[in-house]
Amino acid sequence: MTDIKGLIIKNKRTKSLINKAQKGNIALIAHSDLDELAAYSLVECKVSAVINTRKSCTGSYPNRGPGVLSSFNIPLYDIESCFYSFINNGDTCEIINNKLFINGAYLCELSPVINNIDNNTFIETIKEFMTNTWKYIDKEKDLLFRDIHLPYLNTKITNKDVLLVSRGHSFKEDLHSLINYIKINEPIIIGIDGGGDALIKEDIIPDIIIGDMDSVSDSCLLKSKEIIVHGYLDGTAPGRYRIDKLGLEYKMFNFFGTSEDAAIIIAYLSNCKNIVLVGSHNNIIDFLEKGRKGMSSTTLIRSFIGDKIIDVKGINNIIGD
Repeated sequence: MTDIKGLIIKNKRTKSLINKAQKGNIALIAHSDLDELAAYSLVECKVSAVINTRKSCTGSYPNRGPGVLSSFNIPLYDIESCFYSFINNGDTCEIINNKLFINGAYLCELSPVINNIDNNTFIETIKEFMTNTWKYIDKEKDLLFRDIHLPYLNTKITNKDVLLVSRGHSFKEDLHSLINYIKINEPIIIGIDGGGDALIKEDIIPDIIIGDMDSVSDSCLLKSKEIIVHGYLDGTAPGRYRIDKLGLEYKMFNFFGTSEDAAIIIAYLSNCKNIVLVGSHNNIIDFLEKGRKGMSSTTLIRSFIGDKIIDVKGINNIIGD
């Protein structure tokens, strides 16, 4: 393998790292089971290599991040977590024959990541996921039938298609494939957190941004027409503080599900015509990559709403540009 040299950019939160990474940096992260979206974000930053102080692939399920980096020829290595504190932002890093040198001094051996899956472990992971899902379906089912108080919206949804864009598998490609649909049908456009930035890149201004505001950019928030902060049922809403800091107006919506679930229920209860999902989370791998141990609220809501939902995940594989 070719020797690699670059400056270190480090952060234990990959989402925070990608906001500062520059072309040619070597990214130092602490991200167990590196997921697809994080990997694509690192690719977009054009880092030359990624060093992970946690296991990039624990083998408990087929996480997609290592494969993404491999497809773009970006080397991925694991090292022991204790080395994280010995490496600083801006340090000169060299990788020579799987050996790590920091500022010219040898530090440790690197382990190139091989994305092997233990089928027995994966089966147990699936069983635990299903058990947790059904447990919470039973616990949360009554929440779906209580009075749900929607925020007052300036955006009028009644009898219109609603396009919801989440940061999920193939969301950018699928959104691009729907450009003609958007131009012809003029649906209400809702970005779910970082999904809003994908809309901005297609020169589409979101009618609404909804989420806990941990992955959407400031520039997208500033351009969006309406903001809904998704809060928990106990009234807490970490995303509120960021919007307050930006001095933007927003509405609150406390709901038991994910932000994607919250957007779907808002569209449904606002008497929309259809709900078109881009980048949705609809299977076990999607949820495991998000660090969730079940998908009870999503299962409940999709079963309840039924044929108003049109999930277009992977549509780019069928219709292309």
